[in-house]
Amino acid sequence: MLWQTSSAEAIRHADPPFRVEYFHDPKGPFRFKQDTPDDVWIPIIAQQKWFILSHDNQWHKNQVEHAAPKQHAAGCFYLYGNNSLTWYKLRAFMWASDKITGLAEATARPFVFRAAATGHVTHIKI
Repeated sequence: MLWQTSSAEAIRHADPPFRVEYFHDPKGPFRFKQDTPDDVWIPIIAQQKWFILSHDNQWHKNQVEHAAPKQHAAGCFYLYGNNSLTWYKLRAFMWASDKITGLAEATARPFVFRAAATGHVTHIKI
């Protein structure tokens, strides 16, 4: 699983039943810079069969970025909380985490889902 935020450290320390990596993780295998273009990092992550978690809920509205998950057979989840405090981001993620991991394992790639503050997860057509 790749996450693009430092909230990933809090999840990592909770010892979840999955591996947590994040975009600019100094301990991670790739250490992407914050400004790395999507068409560079998404294919690398998709090849690893990891799924992407992002708080960037505008991502799918840019036509080029919207095409990236489909083009590279990636699995993506947009999470609630782009402008929220870390606590609310983590709470929303925890409510949705079982659904996210289940969907990530059961859904053929490419896919994009959105996880709401309530933990409700909906499919976004790509």
